[in-house]
Amino acid sequence: MNRAYLIHELNHLKVQTGSLACMGCQHEDNCGIKGCALIRAAVEQLEVLQGFEEWLQEQATSDKKQAIGDDPDESTQKASGKRLS
Repeated sequence: MNRAYLIHELNHLKVQTGSLACMGCQHEDNCGIKGCALIRAAVEQLEVLQGFEEWLQEQATSDKKQAIGDDPDESTQKASGKRLS
């Protein structure tokens, strides 16, 4: 099960507070109309983790481009024959 699917399904499950899906975790007073407090917290943590991993991938791609000399500013300068300031 991938993280995006897990986040999606947890978001659907969180609104079932008080139903059979609710385990009575003693946080019911924080659930309200937004759904289960524990599931909301889990979704938030998964989204933060997913965002961090995407950022790391972007950084790795950026570092790889710089390592091979594929700087977008340089390619623009070469194509136009001008030096950007």
